[in-house]
Amino acid sequence: MSVNPETPSSRGNDGIWGLHRQISGGPLQLDAVDLERLLPVDRKKLLLDKVISLQPGVHGVAEKAVTAGSFKFRSQQRDEFLFPSTQAFSALEQLALVILLSAEGLQSGDQWPSLSSINEMKVAAEMVEPGLLHIHARIVDQEEFSSGALKRFTFEGVVSVNGEDFVTASWEMEAGKS
Repeated sequence: MSVNPETPSSRGNDGIWGLHRQISGGPLQLDAVDLERLLPVDRKKLLLDKVISLQPGVHGVAEKAVTAGSFKFRSQQRDEFLFPSTQAFSALEQLALVILLSAEGLQSGDQWPSLSSINEMKVAAEMVEPGLLHIHARIVDQEEFSSGALKRFTFEGVVSVNGEDFVTASWEMEAGKS
């Protein structure tokens, strides 16, 4: 996959966060505009409103406000709210992409990091009331294959709502040359 030369990730980290890193060595914060520029995800499918704490290549914490108007399904002729656990996992996957892409800018010929396996996913219950999701993800292991062209990253994460864990998961993502 070729990378658009206008995207910030193709210019490396300094193109996006150079000034921030000159000012502070602390965690980064990203708003919706930053996320739209960084992630290869259509705006309508973005499941992160903002990243409130990001240590590139290590961990991130994000938020997503889920409203009744955002996620509805029809059940016995009436609308009911439901935010499925699969959507919560997709938010974890998007945060993992932010963690990886913020650490290493993509160069021409690089593939976007992608989900390669879900090792474990536990769902406490489906989310049936609107609320504020807190999404936490961190890299717990990484492996570089002998050719150096492919890396595998193991993540752990949790999505909580109103202080209760909603989804916990462990998954792997791969990134490398095409």
